[in-house]
Amino acid sequence: MLSALMSRNMSGYKLRIILENAMLPRRKISNGVLYPLLDKLENKGCIGFDEADQDSRGTKIAHITEERRRYFAELMTKPVAHDAKWDDAYRFKMRGMHYID
Repeated sequence: MLSALMSRNMSGYKLRIILENAMLPRRKISNGVLYPLLDKLENKGCIGFDEADQDSRGTKIAHITEERRRYFAELMTKPVAHDAKWDDAYRFKMRGMHYID
């Protein structure tokens, strides 16, 4: 999630599409999973939301906080644990490498 927001701010809908396409095999992420996760990240100070000026539906656009940009860089330096989810973790980490010096 943090990696997706490193490049640009985006809506929950767009984040869901990016995350679904990043996982192999492709998995469906329900709104019931995504939006509580976004709320949790907002409450922890990881992300913030802005009302979209151009959207009459009041869509909120998520952005990563500056503190979490630094945290993301720190996470990228840590090794991937070899467990049941290591392949997804490795894939997500490789997709975010271009954001790190």
